[in-house]
Amino acid sequence: VKEVIIAFYVLMEQGKATKQ
Repeated sequence: VKEVIIAFYVLMEQGKATKQ
């Protein structure tokens, strides 16, 4: 399902931003 993949990608991107 595309929506799930997009949501997961956004979550990972947010985690990266928080790490930096």
